[in-house]
Amino acid sequence: MKVERVGLSDDFFELGGHSLLATQLISRIHSGLGIDIPLRLIFEKPQLNEFIQAFADSGLSLTEDGLSDIEKMMNEMAGI
Repeated sequence: MKVERVGLSDDFFELGGHSLLATQLISRIHSGLGIDIPLRLIFEKPQLNEFIQAFADSGLSLTEDGLSDIEKMMNEMAGI
């Protein structure tokens, strides 16, 4: 994934993401934030804003720092 910056409306797979990167992202979210989320979520909600909304819908909440951390992880995976 080589993009300038990942935005809230960007689609993980349209940016070049694939199943291995999805697995790595979910793993990094778990290890970095201590949040257990199913791998299928990135496939069902590939846009960052949809992905985050799924947290709220499931009763989980993200702090501003947590949201920033996920965005940083996606940017790092995008090759920034």
